[in-house]
Amino acid sequence: MRVLSKGLPVVGFFFVMNMPSALVWYWTVSNIVSLLQSIILRQPLIRSYLNLPSVQKPPSVIEKKRGFIAGFKETLTNSRLLAELDSRERIDAKAWQKSGHKAPPVTFISDPTKLTSNHEKKFSSDKTTDNGSRVQLKIKQTLGNR
Repeated sequence: MRVLSKGLPVVGFFFVMNMPSALVWYWTVSNIVSLLQSIILRQPLIRSYLNLPSVQKPPSVIEKKRGFIAGFKETLTNSRLLAELDSRERIDAKAWQKSGHKAPPVTFISDPTKLTSNHEKKFSSDKTTDNGSRVQLKIKQTLGNR
């Protein structure tokens, strides 16, 4: 990979040598500067002078080879989890589609959008909310007593 990254600009030069000279000059100078920068910054003396941390390769992780049965069990567990996730997604999608079509529950005694002639909300004493309480009537009576 290193040889390819260093040799590609040289090979690429022959493909772009007939392009406008300013573009070829820009690419050449840019590549040379990048190569020099990477070479200079890899030197330990420069890295210590600029307080750059040393590059540490991560330790290689060696996986233990599993047996056929252990691999099969893991595959079975993964497929069950994927099936459960897929099922949940389908249930959520159906619930989402149904949520836009259902009428909202009635939580008021009368329709608050319809006003009487004197612009007060109409409350009838015989209607109740869904849970059977006469909450709005009690509020109206409480406010009327003040």
